[in-house]
Amino acid sequence: MTVSLLFFFVLASLLGLSSSQIDKDLREKRNVFYSPPLLYPFGGTIKLVVGFAVPIKLAGRILVYGQNFQFQYALPQNATFFSNLSQNRVFSRRRRHLDWYGRDLLFNTLEQNFQRNGLDGRECLKKSICEAVVDPLIDEGLIGELLHLLLTPEHAEDPSFPEDFLQAAEVGKRNKDCSKIFSSCPDGQGFLDRISRV
Repeated sequence: MTVSLLFFFVLASLLGLSSSQIDKDLREKRNVFYSPPLLYPFGGTIKLVVGFAVPIKLAGRILVYGQNFQFQYALPQNATFFSNLSQNRVFSRRRRHLDWYGRDLLFNTLEQNFQRNGLDGRECLKKSICEAVVDPLIDEGLIGELLHLLLTPEHAEDPSFPEDFLQAAEVGKRNKDCSKIFSSCPDGQGFLDRISRV
């Protein structure tokens, strides 16, 4: 009986050691395969979704207003992503400017909009440029800064910027009355008149 008990304990301890060793080996393999990698050779996307919902009380109805923001980032597929990171980044800050193509598209759209309303589009656009220089919208938040950037030619470094727009800005810099100089565009019909009151 003692020999069988001794044999049983020896066998149980051997099995216990081998099962713990097997568990350890499996854990190491699992860590190798499922550890959070820095590289994703098959590609991938990480997403962050933030949202909220607000119930709106209505008699006899259920209404919920929801807003959702989703951010997506591509994951690196190889190590060159990290080695080229410092080469791609420009560390010196450059003055931002708009190219003429972007403004040309905006100016053509505004000009056509004025013409659809029966106005001289070019003249009303020059009046808007003049007014934007006389009364800068820089302190009016993000929208004001964007409008100032778009409507003032001092931010255009392109030599092909139209001369008549530069002259309209010069008139505004000299604090002249834009309504008198660009009289073919009636008062209250300029671009800035449509979105604000001075």
